[in-house]
Amino acid sequence: MRDERARLVYEAARRHRRGDSTRSIARALGIARKTVQRMLDDIDKRRDEGDDALAIAERDRRRNCDLRSDGRAAARGDSPEAVEDDAPGAGVG
Repeated sequence: MRDERARLVYEAARRHRRGDSTRSIARALGIARKTVQRMLDDIDKRRDEGDDALAIAERDRRRNCDLRSDGRAAARGDSPEAVEDDAPGAGVG
């Protein structure tokens, strides 16, 4: 749940920085406009206090990922077999 919320906040902030309206962000993410506005207000408040929400979200995202053998990110908890099955050339032979 916490990771999902962090992804929503990150995506809302990214879209807002890109210039999207609150309404279009809400539609794209499937959440209420008020929720988007609260997220953006919270980000502004944290930034005013010296905190960068985008940097924190990106750091947390990187912390929760491993790099697979092909350089793509794999979520923690992926089985080694799943990572190997997705590797280039897997199953060729």
